[in-house]
Amino acid sequence: MATCAICKSNIAFMDKKHKMLDHKENDILYCENCYSEWEKKQTQKAEKERIAKLDKILSKNNRWEYLVKKVNTAFGGSIKTEDSELDILGQEGWELVGITAVNQSNFIAGQVVTLIMVFKRKLT
Repeated sequence: MATCAICKSNIAFMDKKHKMLDHKENDILYCENCYSEWEKKQTQKAEKERIAKLDKILSKNNRWEYLVKKVNTAFGGSIKTEDSELDILGQEGWELVGITAVNQSNFIAGQVVTLIMVFKRKLT
């Protein structure tokens, strides 16, 4: 007859038992009740660790600031944004994450295309 390593109760031959190995590779037996409690604690511990890790990741990576830049051009004309201006934004940590074109009719200028560029960078 075996004995539970936690509660020291006897485990009969037909009882459900759980066998694990200790650090010296010796067999350790647990009764169903003790094993269930241990397993529940391990699951809760793993869930807490998973949530803590996720919170750490989100707290570091989810803090952003945004910049919206509008560039106007007459239909078919060139864009008035200089490459150097975009380089400066990049050096300041801004990353272009979206761009869209909006067509507008203007009585004086005719067809005007406005490019809307959205940039983001991490808050420090």
